[in-house]
Amino acid sequence: MLLTEERAGMKGAIRFKLPKLLRERGLTASDLMYGARLAPGTAYRLAKGNAEAISFDVLVALCNFLSVGVDDLLEYVPNNDSGLK
Repeated sequence: MLLTEERAGMKGAIRFKLPKLLRERGLTASDLMYGARLAPGTAYRLAKGNAEAISFDVLVALCNFLSVGVDDLLEYVPNNDSGLK
C-alpha cells in the first residue's frame, strides 16, 4: 500500500509494510485485534493494507505487539521510486 503525500509541493509516498510482515509471521487481522488491542475494523484495514492514515497511538501499539520499530512498518518512497506521477 502506498500513501501519497502532496502537501506544500512535496511528492512521494509512504509504503506500509505491515501486510507483508504479517504474512511472513503467519499472523492475521484477528491476531492484530487482540494482540495490539485494536478495533476490529482498524485491524482488518491495516492487515489488508487498506488504511489511508494511521495514528501514532496505533503505530505504538503495532510496534509493541510485533516488537519492531516504525521503520519496519513504514518506508518513505521518493516520487521517482514510487511510480507516482
